[in-house]
Amino acid sequence: MPLSDTKARSAKPGEKPYQLPDHDGLYLDVRPSGRKVWRVRLWLDGKEIRHTVGDYPDIGLQSARQKRDVAKQQARNGINPNTEKAEKKQASRYAAALTVKSVSLEWLEKTGVKRGAKYQEQIRRVLAADVYPAIGDMPISSVKPIHVLGVLQSVEGRGSKCVAINIRMWLSTIFRYAIITQRCETDPAATLRGVIERDPVQHSRALNKAELAEFIHRLRNYKGNRTVTIAIELIMMLFARTAEVRKARWDEFDLESAEWRIPADRMKMKRPHIVPLPRQAIALLQELHIITGNCPVLFPSTRNINNPVHATTYNTAILYMGYERRELSMHDFRATASTLLYESGKYRAEVIERQMAHAERNQSIRPYNHAEYLPERRQMMQDYADMLESLSVRTI
Repeated sequence: MPLSDTKARSAKPGEKPYQLPDHDGLYLDVRPSGRKVWRVRLWLDGKEIRHTVGDYPDIGLQSARQKRDVAKQQARNGINPNTEKAEKKQASRYAAALTVKSVSLEWLEKTGVKRGAKYQEQIRRVLAADVYPAIGDMPISSVKPIHVLGVLQSVEGRGSKCVAINIRMWLSTIFRYAIITQRCETDPAATLRGVIERDPVQHSRALNKAELAEFIHRLRNYKGNRTVTIAIELIMMLFARTAEVRKARWDEFDLESAEWRIPADRMKMKRPHIVPLPRQAIALLQELHIITGNCPVLFPSTRNINNPVHATTYNTAILYMGYERRELSMHDFRATASTLLYESGKYRAEVIERQMAHAERNQSIRPYNHAEYLPERRQMMQDYADMLESLSVRTI
């Protein structure tokens, strides 16, 4: 007598597995765990095999009978439905490994050693936020330029042009990796090169001495946090990059030797850098030490004294001094120092460039040029600090 759905539903587990037969080889296997599994007896090449259809009640009685009929027809055609099922699972797993997301993650894993940890994390974060939700589950071989364009335009639409440009570049690299590993045949991101253009670069500008004197006057009248004004004075006086000053640590300074030694991992060019300290800078650092000397960094965040202040702190202070956005930025003080030092005619170019921590422009001598020019740089730094001091006197 064929099995009814009521009987299948009400079947209780026993101490041992037992079977409830239906019809034409189909039966319900009831296990001690309470799991109920549809199975069917088949004959293939004169041998009995058993094929698992699926769990009850996920697969109801009528669906189980339909799957039984399909399995029996396969057996009559000489096809083992168990093998067919395994092959489908394998194909499904293989297809999952061919999605944009899976190939991207594989590419990141395989090539991660070639890039820094921070850059690697940036790529992961952007792909997860902007690429995977849109095309991550698509087979990588079926992605067309229109799909990639949709991603780029979405990111550009929220005002993140640089992110969109980076996404196109990263996707193009991922597609090229997929081509090499035989997962797709074309790079749809390559055809979109230039579809989003960068905004014009806002280059640093050099202030003349009158503009510099005006800034010093505004800085002296700024009512903000004293640590902020000290940081700005040091950036202006030492013409280090803003991030180098902002992240400076007390253990990098030797005030007796009048030197600030910045380790390579904090320098743009990834080589250690010595900054000779003029007497004006030492006075500022001694004052600052009274305020933040108990912290590892010179300019700690108010939220966590182990971390430096936010990157926008000093440019925000400039706005409060009455300057318009893009009228002046902290990086302008490096251009100012470089221009004024060159215009003075008193210092050799290699001395200025070494103090600016620029890369050696001559490719052939770059690996051999380790000259520090410290005596000349000390004099140059003191001369420049004296010049700034003379401008501050004029503003009083």
